[in-house]
Amino acid sequence: MNGIVLYGSFHGTTEYFAQLISNSLGLQCENVHNFNIQDIDLYDFFIIGSAIQKFKFHPAVNNFFNNNADALKNKKIFLFISCYNPLILNDIFSQLNSEIQTSIKISMVLGGKINWKKLGFVEKLLVYGISLIHKVKLKNFDSINLKRVDKFIDKIKKNL
Repeated sequence: MNGIVLYGSFHGTTEYFAQLISNSLGLQCENVHNFNIQDIDLYDFFIIGSAIQKFKFHPAVNNFFNNNADALKNKKIFLFISCYNPLILNDIFSQLNSEIQTSIKISMVLGGKINWKKLGFVEKLLVYGISLIHKVKLKNFDSINLKRVDKFIDKIKKNL
């Protein structure tokens, strides 16, 4: 089976996960924004990673799903989310159309990282507000869990 790892990343965490996964499985890794849609039929499965911002998929990932639902409906999709909140998966998953949901064989939140230096002004305000509401320190938050990445990779291997 031929597969590819595609990702949409805002500040690098999702790209980091995508590189780990692609290296482990020996697959090509590419930013979904740069993926040539005409190559979609070359692949049997897609491992797709998305950063989450404002409780939504990365725009390039969202566009990829929405614009290619027909072409993806007979492909296996393995979805990983880069986010600090593991409870967000159901809300995020429900944003996808039913054809895409059916094609997703595995979905998992792998954790996230907030690098204060890489955030824009509005993002800093949002993170600050969330940290006040939830009474947690998010300024340089890091919930990356490499064991979860390994678990995700193992699940993919079992489903190929």
